[in-house]
Amino acid sequence: MIDVSILSKPLVTEKSSINMEKGVYTFLVRKEVTKVAVKQAFETVFGEKVTTVRMVGVKRKTRLIGKGKEMEKRGAGKKAIITLKDHKKIDIFQTKSAPASKKEATK
Repeated sequence: MIDVSILSKPLVTEKSSINMEKGVYTFLVRKEVTKVAVKQAFETVFGEKVTTVRMVGVKRKTRLIGKGKEMEKRGAGKKAIITLKDHKKIDIFQTKSAPASKKEATK
């Protein structure tokens, strides 16, 4: 069984928004995940064929506040850059959810 919780959340920045128009999507993933697992999870969740998956390590970033006090700003992790076959566009923010009531399910 494929673990679809591998894709933590989509990363939305100015650069990734421009890339979405080209069929390239960026997701934050767990550190121990492989390219193959990301590809399988993406294809299962969104139903589109993936051409390539690139992985980038994200370093822990900290900043100083006050007199030498250290506060973490961002934890370490990975991001996956996923390119779709034929540069298709999908809506990554639409989730598959169950109907709110039984009446809607029977319609």
